[in-house]
Amino acid sequence: MEKNITVRKAERSDLDTVLNVYDSSKNNHGKTDVNYVDGAIKQNELGNVSLLVAEVDGKVVGTIKLKRKRAHIGNVGLIAILPEYRRLGIGSLLYKVMIWIFAKEGRIKISDQMTEPNEPMKKFFEKLGFVKEGTLRKHTDSKQDVSLYAYYIDEQGIPEIPQNVSINIKLWKKNADTQ
Repeated sequence: MEKNITVRKAERSDLDTVLNVYDSSKNNHGKTDVNYVDGAIKQNELGNVSLLVAEVDGKVVGTIKLKRKRAHIGNVGLIAILPEYRRLGIGSLLYKVMIWIFAKEGRIKISDQMTEPNEPMKKFFEKLGFVKEGTLRKHTDSKQDVSLYAYYIDEQGIPEIPQNVSINIKLWKKNADTQ
């Protein structure tokens, strides 16, 4: 994608737009509501980086939630991209910026998971350098397996961010352990 892209923390004025982006995803499993997004935006306002948005020419087209359950590990919350912007690298970009943020906070590992079967997501993880750590068998309400993936920042480093992308994020809280 050759357009100008900005990744930044979600702001209060983004609430409805972020909800619409999540609603456009078939994979949100009903987990996104006003409280989910509002809580993440409140964390952003407190100085943490909890919810990112990707803008293409000023339009919010994607979002990702960052979680922190342990001092050395970052966790991925839900990610969603508007349908017309999927398969253009926006998801990869959000993951790369997330890795950059967690690295700047001093974290060495990022964990994520996916419900099986999901071959496109498996390829996505592998392309970014995530490795499969294990499987939780019959883990969902519908008895599907869940695969656990990890990215080791201390081993793999920070992926390159394309030059047409600006990151508009001020980091000032190191190792903030809020979700």
